[in-house]
Amino acid sequence: MMLSDLLAANSTTGRFEKKIILSEGHSTHARLFLNLNGFRQSYQNRSVTSIYFDDFSLTCWRDNIDGNMERDKLRARCYDNNYSTAKIEIKHKRSYLGYKTTLKPPHKSDDLKSLISNTEKWALTKFNRTFIACAIVNYERSYFQFKSFRATLDAKVTCSRILGSSIIDGGFKRFEVLEFKYPPQDDEKFRDLYNKISRIALRTTKSSKYSIAMDF
Repeated sequence: MMLSDLLAANSTTGRFEKKIILSEGHSTHARLFLNLNGFRQSYQNRSVTSIYFDDFSLTCWRDNIDGNMERDKLRARCYDNNYSTAKIEIKHKRSYLGYKTTLKPPHKSDDLKSLISNTEKWALTKFNRTFIACAIVNYERSYFQFKSFRATLDAKVTCSRILGSSIIDGGFKRFEVLEFKYPPQDDEKFRDLYNKISRIALRTTKSSKYSIAMDF
């Protein structure tokens, strides 16, 4: 089994995902932009920890860097440092649409180390293939909604590389992320919103947090 094989059950949930990488501190400007354009906070802020896994050839990372139109990415994610409720997620990219498969781990985790170990064991059993933890990304996420458009604003983003049993802090890499998610039928409507984004010098990008974390 491959990561891509888990997409079938979610094949009707595709959405556009437009990501904007911001310089540190620009989330204040982005938050004002959202408020002025009808977005309202839809959920309480949460701290997010994402651990990204890849094979020994770094296939997931290379697919992202190369801009492959079909790619898959494995991660484990928890909120507010509650490792016992962590989920395993596979992000799928098919052309311009993004999909997500969310799975409950077979075993609960008590901390970061056990979450990494449990996910690696799960992946080996599920795919008969070794995946290792490669990077950790932490951030504070805010949630917004305007009609069919969802927006998330990630501030205080920090990245770390995982090399064996060592975690290498990438503290010098500071950035923030504004992302819009919406159904395919509303892409034309998003263009009006995008024109406003362009006026404040924000550009959408294909860069992922995982690829940025790996780039040092």
